[in-house]
Amino acid sequence: MEHQEGDWRYNKRYNRVLNALKKLVAEAKLWGCDYDPQADKILKSSKQEIAEKMKVPKDIAKKYN
Repeated sequence: MEHQEGDWRYNKRYNRVLNALKKLVAEAKLWGCDYDPQADKILKSSKQEIAEKMKVPKDIAKKYN
């Protein structure tokens, strides 16, 4: 994702996860719920910015890779 490349399946998954985050943030705002403000930063960032600056924590990456 860092160079706008990658397997189409990963791009598709990335977009599904990003869309889910958009929906969750919108619902949290609608209902006045607390949520991690980093979600707003992620939604405003490009794919490249996310890949470069917002690394997945090692314990989570290990679990899913």
